[in-house]
Amino acid sequence: MPYRKSHIVDGRRQRYGNYLFWTRTPKGIRVLINTLSDNKTTADVVEALVDTLREKARSGEALGPDLTRRAENQPQQLLVQLVRHGFLENRHTTGMRPLEQHVEAWVDALRDKGTSKKTSRVKGNSVLAFCRDMEVTNPAEITQEALEEFSKQLQKRDKSTRTRAEYVQCVKQFCLWMVRKGFMAESPVRWVKRPEVVPVRPRRAESPENIQKLIWAAYAGQDYSAGTGANRVSAKATERGLIYWFLAESGMRVAQAQRLSVGDFVLNAAQPYVIVRKAPQTKAKRDNAVALINPMLNRALEVHFRGRSPKDDAFSIRFWPQALRGRVLRADMENAGIPRVLAGEVFDWHCFRHTRATHASNAGVTMATLSSMLGHLTSGMTQRYYIHHNVEEQARQFGRAPKFDGPPAPQEGAA
Repeated sequence: MPYRKSHIVDGRRQRYGNYLFWTRTPKGIRVLINTLSDNKTTADVVEALVDTLREKARSGEALGPDLTRRAENQPQQLLVQLVRHGFLENRHTTGMRPLEQHVEAWVDALRDKGTSKKTSRVKGNSVLAFCRDMEVTNPAEITQEALEEFSKQLQKRDKSTRTRAEYVQCVKQFCLWMVRKGFMAESPVRWVKRPEVVPVRPRRAESPENIQKLIWAAYAGQDYSAGTGANRVSAKATERGLIYWFLAESGMRVAQAQRLSVGDFVLNAAQPYVIVRKAPQTKAKRDNAVALINPMLNRALEVHFRGRSPKDDAFSIRFWPQALRGRVLRADMENAGIPRVLAGEVFDWHCFRHTRATHASNAGVTMATLSSMLGHLTSGMTQRYYIHHNVEEQARQFGRAPKFDGPPAPQEGAA
């Protein structure tokens, strides 16, 4: 006889699904286990589970072999509840599905949420690398101790703190996905802490004079290339100078500039602007329009886009490998006489954005307008990370503040 939908617990009627029963665990916590109303859950299995759990709940014993085999054929919801309260082992919820299939399903779920194909594959390979090094063949074998030991092994291999943190985060995300899908009762690595990533060198905002030197040095520099054959890409000097110029004027991220097409530039309007499209592969969470206020830059962009289709890429930087991007910037900075590291602060591609924000703030642009231009949701992030005030700017702004004199000089002949 199947149990009713409701049951009296502590004098109150509890309603939770088609079947409901309660037991008392060794810790004295009452457990309510629900099975979904479907054809796979038969009444005799539920009655047997109820009777067994009531008898063995106080002692904390597991189910017998016969009842375990019968329970394994029940819906995932019931298995998860039984595993969560210690009556079945964690392996019963993962079934006989190979580990690689779980990881592939997780990678597909990441792509469905908007994660890029490359990033999703990197995350999946990170989980597989952890399982391979720690000899994990089943998701149920993932433990907190195994993940901590894997992090220590990465440290012995001279892996950076950021790399170790990414590995740990990928395994934790995979386990949380397994819990949401019902393959695990709970994440076994939820208490593992990521290694704290401390930036080695903070970024800096460069002076307008040095940015101008960098643009001119790029225009006067040589062409660079990477790859061979059909995969060969070129970073031409004129395009590098135009990219530096555009990033310094717009404050755009490099990842956003890579995705720009010719049609995103509206240069024939009364006030020219460029549209930054929302994309899951970048930090841009919404479409944003950035004004282009320099007529010389707008004319240079028109010449660069002449004869090209609106669907064409605006810049070829999208195809530059990361190593090539770093090499050309270092070479142009060296030709311009600009140190890459100054007073413990580094200048890289993202520093064009910091430079634009700092110069705009020094010119009196309001924080709300500046946050809108940079695409930040709050002005607090702009003020915290992107505004750099050097000593000269402090002296210029505080020069209008009142000044005070010291004690008067003693008069001659005074006793």
